[in-house]
Amino acid sequence: MKKKLKWLINVATICLCLCAIAIGVYAAKQASLTATGTIGFTATNVYAEVSGQTTNAQTEVTFDKILIDSTKTGNPYTDTSTWSGKNINFNEEGAPITLTFTITNLSTGRPLYAKVTNTSSATNLNVKVNETDFTETEWLTISAKTEGSTANTTTVVISLSVANDNESVTGSYGFNIQLQSTEPVVEEVVLDSSTYTTLTFSYIDESAKTLSVVANSSNKPTGDLIIPSKVIFNGEECTVVSIPDTNPGAKSSFYDCTGITSITLPSTLTSIGMYAFSGCGGITGTLIIPDSVTNLVQYAFQDCSNITEVVIGKGINIINTAVFLRCTNLQCVYVGENVTSISDGVFSACRNMKYIYFGTNVTNIGGSAFQSCTSLDTIYFTGTEEEWNAITIGTDNEALTNATKVYNYVV
Repeated sequence: MKKKLKWLINVATICLCLCAIAIGVYAAKQASLTATGTIGFTATNVYAEVSGQTTNAQTEVTFDKILIDSTKTGNPYTDTSTWSGKNINFNEEGAPITLTFTITNLSTGRPLYAKVTNTSSATNLNVKVNETDFTETEWLTISAKTEGSTANTTTVVISLSVANDNESVTGSYGFNIQLQSTEPVVEEVVLDSSTYTTLTFSYIDESAKTLSVVANSSNKPTGDLIIPSKVIFNGEECTVVSIPDTNPGAKSSFYDCTGITSITLPSTLTSIGMYAFSGCGGITGTLIIPDSVTNLVQYAFQDCSNITEVVIGKGINIINTAVFLRCTNLQCVYVGENVTSISDGVFSACRNMKYIYFGTNVTNIGGSAFQSCTSLDTIYFTGTEEEWNAITIGTDNEALTNATKVYNYVV
């Protein structure tokens, strides 16, 4: 069986896509496959590299890396000349054509999201994405790198094969690969509140149908905690907007839920209360505070000793007292661009913190905010040295004032 693939690549278009792939007609017992497409990129807040490769070809072709840098003025794409049109000949019995895209997130402090969506009308064609039969893929998250570390990479593998060699392929096949740095809004299936056996919901405002959520005191959550944005509560669809203050003596909210290993907070959440997750030492990896959160109350993540990275969303103006006190394995913090004030003791005793990123809206850093941050190495500041020097910095912040400063930094 002969398969012939012709792939025309043009990087002048706007979205990252391989679209409208024309499928040739398969005659009985013998088939040929011809495909043409266009590939380009969106670059909003994206700093990444993309490379491509075909396999199972007589002449294997590698498409060199393209740097996508939205921080530059003018055309953000470089090294695009290597993505010219190429002819690829296939001749392997029953072997699929495999298109592989490797996506590397070069950004520090911002995760990158990738997703494949279907634009196919072809029949008699088997398609797999990352070895899964293709319907529509989930968003793939490519974590932001920590300064000095290796950039994070993910791979999207798209496999095309003939479903039945004795039948013709009709229609056309296409797909889009979307890249973005903002957290995607994923349509959520709204379930009854009783489904969440480790969570307890309560009305905040019954007329507005808004709810708070805490741990079920008799069946506390463990493992990956995913808090839903909406649930059916008392027969009505309601929105989860708050994790309330905790009484440490009563250990309410999620206080001291040591079995939780990760947290996903909903995009509807507006408030995280006092001591809400204090003592949750099992949480590891990256903690993302959604842009929807406007109120981050004192001691909220105190003693979450195994969190390694924190990304604070755009909704926060004030980081209240000791929110991340004694997060002893915290290494990297991205302070949201709208934060104006970091209160007393916020990062005190975060002794493994190495890097922190500030926007130009910060005007005040409270006393002991960075006390005992003995590993703090570098401050990345999006403003000028003069703007940094205008910030009011309280006492007992020698770790901050002595750290190396990088000015005019672009995240």
